[in-house]
Amino acid sequence: MTTDDCRTFHGPSCAQASLESNGKPEDLEEFAFNTPLQTIWGDACCVLWRDSLGGFCVTIKLYATRGTSGFPPLASDISCQYSWATHHGNLLNIPDNYSGFGNPTLATPRYPSCLVINNLQYPESYYGVFPSQYNPIQTPASLDLNTTIKLNAMTPPILIIGAGLSGLTTARLLTNAGIPCIVFEASPPSRTQGYAISLRDWGFNTLLKALGNLPLSSLTRGVAPDRHIGGWGWLDQSWRNNQTGEIIMMPPRESKDKPSILRANRDALRQWIADADAGGEEEVDVRYGHRLVGVKLRGDGEDGDLVTAEFANGATYTGSLLIAADGVHSTVRTLLVPSAKPEILPVLVYHGDFKLSRDDYERVVRPHAGESTILGGVGDGFNTPLTVCNITSTTVHMDWSYSRPSVENDPLFNPEITSEEAKVIPEALIEEINAKQLGVPWSLFVNGEAMRGHRVFNWLIRCVSMERSDVDSCSRRGVVFVGDSWHAMPIFGGEGGNHAILDGIELAKLLQGIWARSKEDMQAAIKKYYDKSWRRCTDAVRRSKQRFYQLHRPISEWVEIAEKQKMRE
Repeated sequence: MTTDDCRTFHGPSCAQASLESNGKPEDLEEFAFNTPLQTIWGDACCVLWRDSLGGFCVTIKLYATRGTSGFPPLASDISCQYSWATHHGNLLNIPDNYSGFGNPTLATPRYPSCLVINNLQYPESYYGVFPSQYNPIQTPASLDLNTTIKLNAMTPPILIIGAGLSGLTTARLLTNAGIPCIVFEASPPSRTQGYAISLRDWGFNTLLKALGNLPLSSLTRGVAPDRHIGGWGWLDQSWRNNQTGEIIMMPPRESKDKPSILRANRDALRQWIADADAGGEEEVDVRYGHRLVGVKLRGDGEDGDLVTAEFANGATYTGSLLIAADGVHSTVRTLLVPSAKPEILPVLVYHGDFKLSRDDYERVVRPHAGESTILGGVGDGFNTPLTVCNITSTTVHMDWSYSRPSVENDPLFNPEITSEEAKVIPEALIEEINAKQLGVPWSLFVNGEAMRGHRVFNWLIRCVSMERSDVDSCSRRGVVFVGDSWHAMPIFGGEGGNHAILDGIELAKLLQGIWARSKEDMQAAIKKYYDKSWRRCTDAVRRSKQRFYQLHRPISEWVEIAEKQKMRE
């Protein structure tokens, strides 16, 4: 921004008239929102401006007591060594010994601890919320340099813990709306979750609409497991007998333009959401390597209206709200509501992933799966789906699952298993699978010899449910939960990722409507979020539990289903 973008008002009297306006907050809001840039010279200088993305900045510059009315000010009038502004949660720096008007440069996001004026330090503190709740900025006839200066500033950023689907969805939509937020992720950027998940139409259509009515093709081109070869993530929803290959149930094939469900590579989906800027240039601010270890809630410290996140690397951040998007093992939930522990379901799931050459895939898998990115197989109380995670011109990354309900004295079910033990393939598992006598193509990959060359782990299936009184109590203290942190559900429901995305959409929309207002307004918005999402998510957890057992029924029931389907044809 240059001086050509400015309009200048001179003298303290003008400052009083523009900023006080009989003390009505609405007047300051109008002053800030409708003026590209206003500069008021006097003993205190307040600069309010709007950038090209619709975000608002406030710069406070403190000067000596000369009351200069010229523009730009003389270097001799300026004794402020530090001037600052918040810009979407970032800090704009003015160099030391700044003279004249110029363009501040974007620096590493941080907040100053003090201002230095005439070599005297003045503590900086946030005072109220800008612009709707504030104390008017004054430009007195003289400035008492021995008085602590309390500055009005924009609301501190929203802190989001976790860079999964719910956290990134929330962050992307807040960023698109010009609301400052920072995402903190414990893992490094190199960590991957390359498996595929199912996206439902009520999930992806809502996401596309929230991002500015993006076309479905933009999503499928970015996230489909077979996107690199022109696919769109289609999955054949037929179920086959995994011993004979016979189709048990085959619903009508859906069109590419209006699918009810499609498959997405999880890593690609997270990146696509983070990059979905609806034509803008604002990146989501993600800080990797930040493992949360502590939370200070509203009322716990000097910053009574703010929340503070503390990390294992020593970093500490203060914000207006903390969003717990840190998954089924949520550290936020563990710290604040330790009684809300995940429930481990009595079901057995082993998961293995492997790679094939593209030639081998076309020769062995394609004749059975066709264009589908998943090949469902059911047996007598167990499942063995084969799924495509990612496919390129040369390589196909696939995975398989072997799942069944646990039985009494089950040698393969251990709810106390450690993460290292979960990576070991038990001999009992190999014996059990070999005894199933699977048919082709499942038998080619889910067998003792092949499994030893795969990365296999025992996946404990957890559910999370929280009491409404607990989340309401946390919201009053500045914390809100999204995604698996408060409603984790079994993977076989095919709904978990969709509800995580909806949480982010609904919460971000409500926060956009009340941003920079009072904490009471923010709390009311969070209450609306829970009122809307509570039934949706708690019902989904219940459905997902039931669905696991429906998909692992005895083969006799599957045969009965197949016979009834033939009679209807």
